[in-house]
Amino acid sequence: MITDHGEAEAGTGIIGSGGTEVCSVYLLSLLLPALLSSILKMAGWLAGWLASLRVEMEDGRKHINEEMELTGVVAPKDEDDYDRRPQRRRYEEPLSSKIRKQFLALAESPLKRVEDEICFLAKTIVDNWEEAEVKEGFFEVVECMVREQSFKVPFVAAVVLCINGMKGEVVKEVVERMGSRLNDGIERGEWRDVKLCLKFLGGLQGVLEGEGVWIVLQDLLTKAVDLQTENNEEVSFPCAAWEICGERC
Repeated sequence: MITDHGEAEAGTGIIGSGGTEVCSVYLLSLLLPALLSSILKMAGWLAGWLASLRVEMEDGRKHINEEMELTGVVAPKDEDDYDRRPQRRRYEEPLSSKIRKQFLALAESPLKRVEDEICFLAKTIVDNWEEAEVKEGFFEVVECMVREQSFKVPFVAAVVLCINGMKGEVVKEVVERMGSRLNDGIERGEWRDVKLCLKFLGGLQGVLEGEGVWIVLQDLLTKAVDLQTENNEEVSFPCAAWEICGERC
């Protein structure tokens, strides 16, 4: 009995093990289709995403090519062409032109503080003073601003005063050039230029020696008052200027 019972127990163990294997195969057969279905769905989604990404990349490339055609740049056909074809250089505006535009835009933007604009412009000029274009462009734009935009003369003078604190020799040459222009205007009788030069030099009073141009302005005012008292008529600036220069108007 003991032997039979042992054999029976052994037989039961064999049968139990075989049953477990059958259950595992059965469960696997049930789960496998669902698993394969999920994998196929994921593969389909991934393929769709890659297709849409490819379409977006093609559209982006077409848009870039259109912009390159509008700007005159020839788009390469493949990656190898990048090494063979020369690329068009990006245009960079000369510094002298930038400085000129900054001068012309002084005190025009309500979003910028005038004193910040003046300091930034003065520092840009001083930092690049060794460049010939910057130097000549600066003198040219100062004379043009004084002559053509008289309402901005005080701001131009403020830029020159700010430069004086960083590079004094610049202001010296500015005063010499404007003084020469003032004398030429008096000799030619161009009184508008004379008034504008005096207005500009008056804004630089702090860097001029002695009484600067104030003595000239005072003489003009005194002479104009005297002439008006004598003639009982309104006296113009040229008349007073001619009197100071020793000639009658």
